[in-house]
Amino acid sequence: MKTTNPQRMAHITLLLLMMTLAAAVVYAQASTQPSAPSTLNIQSNTTALYPNATALNGTRGYIYTVELNESAPTQKWVGYVGNVNGEYALQDASGNALYDWSIATITGELYATKEGAFITAGTTEVTNPYAGGIPIWSNLSCAGWELVRKESAYFNHSFTNVSTAGSANTAQEDALVRTFINGSGFANPGFYAGERQVTDSIIGLGQTGTCFGINLNQNNADQTARWYEIMATDGTEQLENAAGNSNAYDIVYVSLLENDTVGYNGATYDFQTLLPQSGLSGAQSNIAFYFYVELI
Repeated sequence: MKTTNPQRMAHITLLLLMMTLAAAVVYAQASTQPSAPSTLNIQSNTTALYPNATALNGTRGYIYTVELNESAPTQKWVGYVGNVNGEYALQDASGNALYDWSIATITGELYATKEGAFITAGTTEVTNPYAGGIPIWSNLSCAGWELVRKESAYFNHSFTNVSTAGSANTAQEDALVRTFINGSGFANPGFYAGERQVTDSIIGLGQTGTCFGINLNQNNADQTARWYEIMATDGTEQLENAAGNSNAYDIVYVSLLENDTVGYNGATYDFQTLLPQSGLSGAQSNIAFYFYVELI
C-alpha cells in the first residue's frame, strides 16, 4: 500500500497505432497521486494498409462460390503501446532533486482521460467545482454500466441508444459497449490511484456490479490475465460547451503497467492502452487524451 512515496517522475515512449492522435501533456499532481510524465515522445505509428485488389480469373459458363476473409482497420479506436523510464525523486516544486533513485522494475498505472487539466473557454461546470480539471484521484472508482453506455453514445459507437447491458449486442461489434465488458469476461485485479484502492467491486456514483474493462492482446492472441485496462470515473461531470452537449461523467481509462512484457506483436512493452475515437463515417476530428502515470 502506498503512503508517503516521494514524487514519481517518468519518461514515456509510445508507438501509436491505428491513427494519429494529439496526446496532450498535463500538469503534475501531488506527490502521492498520479502525475504528468516529464516527457512524452511518439516514436512511430502504424496501421493496416489496404493492399491491391485480388484478381479472380473465372471460366465462362461457371458459377463460383467465394469466401472472402478481411481484417479491416477499425475507425473507432486508437492504440498506444510503449515503455516507461522512471525514477523516484525527493525534489522541490522546481524539479530539483535532493536525491533520486532509478527504477529497475516498472509497476503502476497509466491513466488517460479526455478531461482537460483546466477549464477551457465555453466549458461549463455542472455538479462539482473541480469538474474539468485534473481527475480527483481520491474519488476514483470503476465506471458502472450507465456511464459505459453514455461514453459509447458520446463517441457515436452505437446504432441505437442501448439502454441495458443485456442489449449491448444491438451495437456494432467494435462499439465501446461491446468492447469493454464485465462479469465472467473480465475482472479488475485491483490497483491504487494514490491512496485510493480500486477493486473489482468499487463502482462509482452509487451503481452496482463489477468493473468494466478489457485485456489487450499478447502475441496477436486474446488474453484474460495480462494487459488489463479498466474504465473508471472520478465522479465529476461537465458540459462540453455552452450549447449543452453533455459528456456526462468524466471517464478515466486505467492501464495497468506490465514490466518489459510481450505485447500484441511479440515485442516487449511496459504498457498497452486502447482509447475511443469517433465512430462516425467521413472526416472526423481526433479527440485528444491527457496522460498521467503513477509508478509504485
